[in-house]
This record gives sequence, structure tokens and C-alpha cells, in this order.
Amino acid sequence: RNALMQEKEVWQSQLQNQHMNLQEVLHATRLLKLKIQHYQAPVDDTLVPSPTSS
Repeated sequence: RNALMQEKEVWQSQLQNQHMNLQEVLHATRLLKLKIQHYQAPVDDTLVPSPTSS
């Protein structure tokens, strides 16, 4: 029973680590999407007025 409890604790800690890693990946993905949107927007803005300015 003691070994079973120990194995359960190990499994739970591994699961928690995986969950934290997943959260980090989701957070990084969200930040990356925001950055991409932020960098794409100015490009679109400069593409539109270029015919009128030239």
C-alpha cells in the first residue's frame, strides 16, 4: 500500500508538470499570435496608402 501511494504521488506530480508545461505552451502561443497580429497590422496599413502616396 505504501508503494502504491508513492507511485500515485509520482504520477500526480508528473501530471502536474505536464499541465504546467501545457499552460506555458498555450501562453506562448497566445503571445505569439498577438505579436503576429501586431506586426501584420502596420504592414496592411502601409500597403493600402502606397498607391495614393506614389
